[in-house]
Amino acid sequence: LIPNEIVRATRGRLACGNALAMLNGVCTSLSAVSPGCLFVPLKIDGADGHRDIDTALSRGAGGALCERSSGKLGGLAKKWPLKILVDVDDILQGLLNLACFWRHKINAPAVIGTHGSEPILNLAATMLKAKKNPLYLQTHKNALHETALNLLGLTANHGWVLIEMKHDCAETAERLCEMCMPSIAVVT
Repeated sequence: LIPNEIVRATRGRLACGNALAMLNGVCTSLSAVSPGCLFVPLKIDGADGHRDIDTALSRGAGGALCERSSGKLGGLAKKWPLKILVDVDDILQGLLNLACFWRHKINAPAVIGTHGSEPILNLAATMLKAKKNPLYLQTHKNALHETALNLLGLTANHGWVLIEMKHDCAETAERLCEMCMPSIAVVT
């Protein structure tokens, strides 16, 4: 990913860093930080990942998303002027938008199925494996960020994305469909 793509996908603003630099991968926890990755500080279980941005950058992350309302951007930009910092309105929505952008960049068709569609998706996976190795994801309502991270791991070698929504996804089906933009939907 390059910063201009991240800015466009997240509808953010590049606060500092080289717009032509290359970032390798996306992570949401300090334990997953790798050299050159984009750190996305999610708010999970009452914990705000924004407090970890400085540590992530010191551990080698190439950049981070930073929610405008966090109040952290100014200080981070002064301390890390060469790192990529993208100012966004909403961290989770930024991550979901980035995953959607990536799926389209890779140009992999997506099949999404409601709860109970597992046999059909398994059959589709078996048939598609003859051509490529599809990325098969299962998701539930509290795991949109995990689904987004998995989509960001999509490569041209996958060819297809198969997503099974678990029974508790009805509340988030709309957001999941916006992020994945499925080519085919299986409703059971």
